Amino acid sequence: EITQHPVPGILGLHEINEASPESPVLVTGNALATQDVIMAILSTTTAPFHLLFIDCLGHTVDMAMIYETFTPEKLLESIEKNDLPGRIKHRELILPGATSPLKDKMKARTGWDIRIGPYCAGELPLFMGEFWSPPPSRR
Repeated sequence: EITQHPVPGILGLHEINEASPESPVLVTGNALATQDVIMAILSTTTAPFHLLFIDCLGHTVDMAMIYETFTPEKLLESIEKNDLPGRIKHRELILPGATSPLKDKMKARTGWDIRIGPYCAGELPLFMGEFWSPPPSRR
């Protein structure tokens, strides 16, 4: 039997593909495995994004929901610490599908509109639709 302990990755707001203040903001936890997957998926688009990694103690989002380490308070803390109101012109965050039970609490606690994205990061291209533009070599 192999036990996988949480492995924390980086925190904070990161610009992908020259994101502007109008670019969408994707939010996820700071599990290193999650970060590896999301960065691999984002490498398949030229669309600009902000990517906000919040402190879930290194848990994947599904486990963070179980252990209650992905919370409205953690999201608000990350919004404030990374000065999202000063850096982002819109007020919409896209959260992973597993966080859907917290949607209303997240909105109430942060004051930001919460859009629930797919459960699987691999579905982001479908979820984002026309906004998701593949690199020229993949068109």
